Amino acid sequence: MNAPRRTPNFTRFIATGAILGFVVGAVAALFGDQAPGLSENSAMFYIGVFGAAIGAVLGALVAVAFDRRG
Repeated sequence: MNAPRRTPNFTRFIATGAILGFVVGAVAALFGDQAPGLSENSAMFYIGVFGAAIGAVLGALVAVAFDRRG
């Protein structure tokens, strides 16, 4: 008997990657050099959103890798 194939939940992988990416980006902006012309909160938001986009892509790639492995 073959066991049913388990596939990763892509939405959870992408959401987790986006959340982790936002946190990493916001912390990097907080401890990095001050950006000229931007407040600290604005810099945290912009870098956090950029980190969230990168994290979402990386989360999707990990999910695809797990899906192909199985």
